[in-house]
Amino acid sequence: MNAERFDGHTLNDTLEMGEPDHDGAREMLCGGGIVGWLTMADHPSAEANARLIAAAPDLLAVLVSVLSTRDKQRERTTSLRKQIKRLRNALMTCAQTAGDDPFFNEGGEGYEALYGGEEE
Repeated sequence: MNAERFDGHTLNDTLEMGEPDHDGAREMLCGGGIVGWLTMADHPSAEANARLIAAAPDLLAVLVSVLSTRDKQRERTTSLRKQIKRLRNALMTCAQTAGDDPFFNEGGEGYEALYGGEEE
């Protein structure tokens, strides 16, 4: 999800819903100021919908945090994959130049690291 589509919003505080007026309209308040009005007809879901709308700034903040964490984890995974590839290449180079070194012969730790073997 691209949270950037919400950039520029000004709801940086908890959104509160005023009491319905005679037409059923509610003031939406943020940081002590009116940011809009919401008309919710007399439906059973009106109160739940008003609470969901009021929670929108907090939900957005959590979403942005989760997406940021996910992006950092992706960067770390990519970095680790690159490091593993470099280590594997270095180990392969050592194996190719080691001759009859038991470390790289079948059953040796270097051989197992390169070609698989028993899992620890």
